[in-house]
Amino acid sequence: MTTAIEQLVERLRKMPSISEIHAFLDAALNEHGSMTKMLNLNGELLDTLALEASRLYQQSQFEEATSFFQLLSIACPGLQEYWMLLGACRLQCRDYDSALSAYAMAIILNEDDPRPYFFSALCYKKKGDTHEFQKCIQRGNKLSNKELI
Repeated sequence: MTTAIEQLVERLRKMPSISEIHAFLDAALNEHGSMTKMLNLNGELLDTLALEASRLYQQSQFEEATSFFQLLSIACPGLQEYWMLLGACRLQCRDYDSALSAYAMAIILNEDDPRPYFFSALCYKKKGDTHEFQKCIQRGNKLSNKELI
């Protein structure tokens, strides 16, 4: 049984524009060496951005934190935690579809992590989609080897 979030993951993987974006990014990365170099971001600046994003999130300034986590997710696309935190911000802003997209990216980065499934379940519950809510809970429980919900 495939969950809607897993279907979104598959759609993201198959989108023709994604391959074009990848080709562009690959060329840019070959020239610059990394996304952070391409964006002219150094480790100190990234740390500062992450601290500010976390501060804003802790102060319930979710819309502002979203902008920081979007930049961090783009600058460091392989770091699942930035996608998870971007999803959390969007969830708090009640932008459930965008949160689901961020959680789908988190799943792509680590398909064995149950957390994105549980947070996706919360998005589906907030949207009133009890069927997808249950499927995500089941998938998350299976991955965590325990009944958490």
